[in-house]
Amino acid sequence: MNRAVRGTLVVAVVGIGLSRQRPPDGAGPRLPLPTPDPLEFVGYCPGVSALVTYTRMNDYIIHQTTAPDGRTTLRITGFASAR
Repeated sequence: MNRAVRGTLVVAVVGIGLSRQRPPDGAGPRLPLPTPDPLEFVGYCPGVSALVTYTRMNDYIIHQTTAPDGRTTLRITGFASAR
């Protein structure tokens, strides 16, 4: 085979291989989750209360499924920091 034919064949095979790959998880539109309001834990331990405030929220919904009975399941990626 000459070089031109081999080059064309390699490009065609690579193109077909790339077109059949599925996108990685998390690819596509990401819907950011809103930062939650501060949470106050009172009465968890006697005489102790705590206020949890999110300082950094980097969570995204990457997949949403609704079951036949109406329940919604969210697949979430990312991280959150709280104090």
